[in-house]
Amino acid sequence: MVSHLVVYQLALIALLWLFLMLSWVWPSEPAAARPIPPTPVPPPRQRSTAPTPFPGLIRQPHCDACGVDG
Repeated sequence: MVSHLVVYQLALIALLWLFLMLSWVWPSEPAAARPIPPTPVPPPRQRSTAPTPFPGLIRQPHCDACGVDG
């Protein structure tokens, strides 16, 4: 007579084989159902490295007579 241990091992192997075959044969998700990865965000614009003077700090003459070099 066959040992119970051998029968249990054969049943376990048969179940594993069945699950592997089912996972191989089972249809997978269609490609349209998968989420589309987001588009990458463009890097921020680079600022100019040339210094620009602030218009409030430039010294201007108070009147036309002061602006005349003389």
